[in-house]
Amino acid sequence: MFNSPEILFYLSVHSQELGVRHEPTCMSFAVSLQERTVEWSSNNPIATPANLLKPRYYTFLRDLLRFNSEAPKLLERPEPSGLTLGEYLLQEGYSQAFQDLFLIPMVGAVWSATSEDVLGFPAETLIRFFVNHHLL
Repeated sequence: MFNSPEILFYLSVHSQELGVRHEPTCMSFAVSLQERTVEWSSNNPIATPANLLKPRYYTFLRDLLRFNSEAPKLLERPEPSGLTLGEYLLQEGYSQAFQDLFLIPMVGAVWSATSEDVLGFPAETLIRFFVNHHLL
């Protein structure tokens, strides 16, 4: 997987001389929880039409958009906050729905981490990873 423009450019210029084959691909993420009563994917946010009847689902979507917009601002502070992800989410008022339906499953999948581990991660480290890998 090449998600850095610099790496992709380098390989497009030097792939033949390096003998590296590559193909375009589409990365996606999906969540299926609570005995499939809540499902969504990055390719189909409304995978389960019943989601449209759940206020919790709209809360999750609102917080997802807000996190994508606001979380990178934490990296602009002159001094590290020292906050864990759980502390950051609480401080900024993110919903339990956002944590349960997106952040914990996403981070848990990337690092094979438990919910407790995810919430204990340093906030800046996780957000920087998300920014660097175009996950926001």
